[in-house]
Amino acid sequence: MSAGGGPSLPAFFWRYLRRYLAWAALAAVSILVFAVATAAIVSLIEPIFGEVLLTSQTPEVMGIPVHHPAKAAPDAGPLAHFAKKLNVAEQIDRGYRSLKHRLGVGPAEVVYFVPFLLVVVFLLRSLADFVAGY
Repeated sequence: MSAGGGPSLPAFFWRYLRRYLAWAALAAVSILVFAVATAAIVSLIEPIFGEVLLTSQTPEVMGIPVHHPAKAAPDAGPLAHFAKKLNVAEQIDRGYRSLKHRLGVGPAEVVYFVPFLLVVVFLLRSLADFVAGY
């Protein structure tokens, strides 16, 4: 207790903030979903140009930067395994290829699949932004 007989300042703030911990956790998860969905939208630029529009020019040639995952050196150290697991762009590319394979999306269906996937990811991103802001 403080000199005035009431609870200490940290105890007061903890009692006040404790009610909002679940909302804070939901906001934190929503921010992470928003970030991953934003990275997924950026990662879908290359398939849109390369698979849907069937252009011979890659996005890089047209001035749009595209991330290519860097290959780690064999003796990169003990953290190389964790760095590879945390490489979001590589994980999204792997997920995209896996989703196409699991759904049996071929060259004829990719024209519909990639724009549909872009809309779904955009809606997920918008929902996560709303929840994080709420």
